Amino acid sequence: EHDPRVLTDGDPQKLINLVNAIRDDFSKKSAGHKTIVCVGVSIGAGICFGLQRTMPEINYGVYAVAGVSPPDTIFEAPFFRFVKSKFVKNGYPATALKAAWKGVDILPNDPPGSNPRFLIVLGRLDRIVRHEKAILTLSSWRNSGAKIEIITKQHLGHAGTIMWFKKHFEELLIKAEGLAA
Repeated sequence: EHDPRVLTDGDPQKLINLVNAIRDDFSKKSAGHKTIVCVGVSIGAGICFGLQRTMPEINYGVYAVAGVSPPDTIFEAPFFRFVKSKFVKNGYPATALKAAWKGVDILPNDPPGSNPRFLIVLGRLDRIVRHEKAILTLSSWRNSGAKIEIITKQHLGHAGTIMWFKKHFEELLIKAEGLAA
């Protein structure tokens, strides 16, 4: 969970601060554990990609509806019109926001971690995390050596995919454990 003002205030530093705080907290709480699994949906999954990038001790992840650059989502998805206007008003058009978030962005040529492994569920009808864009990023990561299993729910959008993910989480977790083997 995060304060919506991370996005709605139009201040790119707030997301960076959130990611850093989560990474610090996660590092402390996961120290000494043999198996570390990241779980997240939407922006939470994107944050977990960033954790996997900087924490090689993470064994694998189980995610839903992620894989698209946050600035792309904010500037392309109608749902984020208000958020987009806040960033633009504060001097952050898409290119400036991408530059500010380069350390936490989801980019096709920058897979998370040295050996990322995760399962991700996407909705074909998602209007926030566009399926085609997510597949491009995830395929690029897979081609660079990431072990990724992609499950596409053909008739679900963003919220529907998240609900499906929650309902099937136990079986997804078991399936994802196989990626770490």
